[in-house]
This record gives sequence, C-alpha cells and structure tokens, in this order.
Amino acid sequence: MPSFAPVLLLILFSLLALLAIPGIRATSDAPKLIRSVNKIFWLAALLLACVLPFIIISDISMLMKSISTLTTVVVLFLTFTLEQERYAEIESSRKSIREAFVTLTNRMDGEDQNLCASLHDELNPCLIFAKRKMEECLVIAQGQENITAILSRSMLEIDRAYSMSRAIIKKVHVEIVESIGLIAALEDLISHYNEISPLRPKLQHNLTRKIEQSIDRARSIIIYKIIREALLNAVKHSRAKSLSISIHAQPRQEMLRIIIVDDGAGMANRAKPGVGLIDMRIRAIQAGGTLSIRNGEDNCGTLIELSIPLPR
Repeated sequence: MPSFAPVLLLILFSLLALLAIPGIRATSDAPKLIRSVNKIFWLAALLLACVLPFIIISDISMLMKSISTLTTVVVLFLTFTLEQERYAEIESSRKSIREAFVTLTNRMDGEDQNLCASLHDELNPCLIFAKRKMEECLVIAQGQENITAILSRSMLEIDRAYSMSRAIIKKVHVEIVESIGLIAALEDLISHYNEISPLRPKLQHNLTRKIEQSIDRARSIIIYKIIREALLNAVKHSRAKSLSISIHAQPRQEMLRIIIVDDGAGMANRAKPGVGLIDMRIRAIQAGGTLSIRNGEDNCGTLIELSIPLPR
C-alpha cells in the first residue's frame, strides 16, 4: 500500500496539471465536431498521464486495481469540460445581449441627435420667421382689436412651441456635459431641480479634475442621463423630499461608484419597471457597468447603485 501512494499522487498531479491547460477550453466557440475532437484529445492525454506511472514501473496488477480511480478521473474530466462549455455558452449569450443593447441604444441616440438637428435647424427657424411676420402684422392691424387679439394669441402659441422645442433639444442633446464637464453639468441640473421641485438633491463626490477628464465623453453622458432620469423619477413617483447623489472614484478597483438615495415611497412590490428604469439599465450595460435599483434601509426610499469601470 505505501508504494501505491506515490502513484496515486502522480495521478492527481497529472489531473490538476491537465485541467489547468487553457487548451481544454480553447475551442469553446468552435463547431461541435472540433469541440468533440478537442475533448477526446485531452481525455486521451489525461488517461495516458495517469497510466504512464504504472507502465514505467511495469505493475499491471496495480493498474487493474486502479480502474475505479481512472473512471473517477474520466467522469471529473467530462464534468469539467461540460461545465466549461455551458459557461462559455452563457457568456456568449450575455455578450450577444449586451451588444444588442448597445446597438439599440446607439441607434436611439442617433435618432435623438437627428431629432435635435431637425428641431434646431428646420423647425425653430420657421417658428422665429412666423413670429417676426406676425409682429409685422400687429403693426399693420393697430386699432383692429379682434385681429390684434388673434395675432397676439398666435404669437404666444409660437413662443410656447419654440420653448418646447428648446426644452426637447436640451433634454435630448446633453451638450452641457461636453462644454462644462460632468460635475459642473450635474451641479447645474441639481440647481434646476432645486428651483422647480420640492426635491432638494445634494451632490457629493471625490472626483479630481484629472479623473473627471479621464472619463470619456460617452460614459460622462451616460452617467449624466442616468442621474437625470433618477431625479425625474424621484419627483414623479417617489414623493421624496430629499435626495443625495454620491459619486466616488475607486482607483484601486478601477471603478466609479455612484449611489443615489431618496427618502420617498420606495419601490412597490412586484412593480413592473417603466421605460425610464429600462433605459437606465440599458445605458449602464452600454457603459460596461452594472445598475442595481432597490428599496433603501428599512424598506424606505429608493437606492440606485451604479458601477462603471474607470479607464486604465
């Protein structure tokens, strides 16, 4: 029995050494036939490594006694390779979903940019021109109260349409992030919400100018849009009175962590996510990050946690 222990150790060592070889999973994306051939090759190599010590010491009887051990080795190997293939298929599916989300979001953003260009370059000039003509008509129609009232009302509607167009452009096209930077744009957004809503959002961050500038344009816009959507949802649904936004860079983990917490009603049980929440999740995936939305402590308020990798 003592002479059998070294041989058993050799078998186990051979098993661990072969399982560590990347070649076992190198063909995970290959056709089924190639994967099968690859699996047979490594299984044969594994069995040869296990049997080789017995051949060297010319002890066939001990080899026959070790059949059960070899069977276990084969089962472990097959289980390992099957799990590797299953994991590779899951990762491939996840990658396809991520790519589909990114493509969809990019297409939506492209359509948004086209919409902004059309509003700015085509609709707004028409509204301005129509208003100018009505101002000329007002001068001509002095003393004719009915006509003056109609023209004045029409001009108010034109002003309203122009304001709506500008609001759409501002909401969709976040040029403010590009012009003044992410943090300044967020501070401007928070100031706007302080003026128009009972919500009192506060921003805390540890971003240096260097870290802020290292975040690429696409990720900066994604962060801005997710935070903007969170603010809008808090005003519309949560009935929150306060909201805090924490943005902290973690250079060692190469991660940017954003936490948004409010003191509102929280997430309703089994509530179906709306378009805004779905859009937030898609944008997080687009940035290569993760997004978690859940109730806060003691089931009060809403806690949104966004993690986005920092550029290396």
